[in-house]
Amino acid sequence: MKIYYKGNKLTEIIIISTAILVAVLILIISKQSFWLILAYLILEGLIVYFFSNYHYILENESLKIKYGFYTCKEIPIQSIQKIIIEEIEKGEPKSSPYRINIYYGMNKNRVFVPRETVSFVENIERLRPDIEIS
Repeated sequence: MKIYYKGNKLTEIIIISTAILVAVLILIISKQSFWLILAYLILEGLIVYFFSNYHYILENESLKIKYGFYTCKEIPIQSIQKIIIEEIEKGEPKSSPYRINIYYGMNKNRVFVPRETVSFVENIERLRPDIEIS
């Protein structure tokens, strides 16, 4: 069973894209090489691709964090000890109303911000019903 949850990285995309756009505009104004500008545009395309294809995947007995085609972190469901659900504080981007802290292994934790918070936690709890949730 594979369940995909889309992550929220819109704020990061906007910030990085704006920074790269400013750099490209400076290169154009200073009449730099076409190849240098092309390199920046390719970098922009890669960043937008990876951040827009950001997923959390619940698969069999693991929780994976995946950017595009690259899986950057895999957490075994059996190592998850506690899940803390927090509301997003004022001043933080509100792409999702909740932030989920997952504590696993020996004193490790990871923050998740899926779009569907409730079903994400319910599916983890279904795979491992003895997890402490608060």
